[in-house]
Amino acid sequence: MKPHTVNRCTFAFGDSYTNPDVLGTADHFYGIVKALLQSVQDDGKLLGKDGFSIKQTTDYILSMQRDDINMLGRDLDNYIETHIHGKVSLHDDVDSLYLDESFAGTGTEKSAVKLSERYEVKLRFIPKRQFPICKIDDEWKGPLARPLAERIKDKFGGIELLDAALIGFASQDSVSNKNDWLDLGTEYDLFQNFKYLWHYVAHFG
Repeated sequence: MKPHTVNRCTFAFGDSYTNPDVLGTADHFYGIVKALLQSVQDDGKLLGKDGFSIKQTTDYILSMQRDDINMLGRDLDNYIETHIHGKVSLHDDVDSLYLDESFAGTGTEKSAVKLSERYEVKLRFIPKRQFPICKIDDEWKGPLARPLAERIKDKFGGIELLDAALIGFASQDSVSNKNDWLDLGTEYDLFQNFKYLWHYVAHFG
C-alpha cells in the first residue's frame, strides 16, 4: 500500500477473530508496540519467532527496510493485523502487487501484468514457497488436509510438492468439477482446507 493509506488503518495485536483487546491507529500505536515488547519480554518471541531479547528486537526493527522480505510474517498465529477503512483504489492507494514465483508463466501472472499496467502498480515476485505432500499430518490443521493434498497429487499428475499456484488451480477445479472432490467433504470443508494447505506452504515452505 502507499504510505498515505496508513492514516485510515486500524491495527490489532493478533488475529481479529480472537477479539484482541490491543488495538491502535497510526496516531495511537503505542499499545501495539507495548504488546509487542511485552510478548518479547515474557516469552522471548517476536511475532512467534523464538530467541529475541528486547535489545535484539529493537535492533531488528531499526534495521528493517521498506522492501525487505524478511523472516517475520510466516507465523500464522502471531502478527499485527491491519484493516484499511474506506474504499481502496488500485491506482491511488496500491503501490505494489506481490506474487509467489509459482505463478510465473501462468494465466494469473498474465492477469497481474495487465492489472499492474492499467493501474500503475508495481508487480513483484517473492521466492516460490513449496511443501512436500508427504509431510502433511493430521495434527496441525486437522484430518482432511492430507487426503486433500493426496487428491491434488493424483489429479495433477503425481506432483510431490505443493505451492501457491497448484493450490489455487486445485481450488478452482473443485468448483468447476465438484463431483471429483465432494467425497472428501462439503464445499465449506474444501474451502477451509485449501486454505489450510496454503498455511503449510506459507509457514514451512
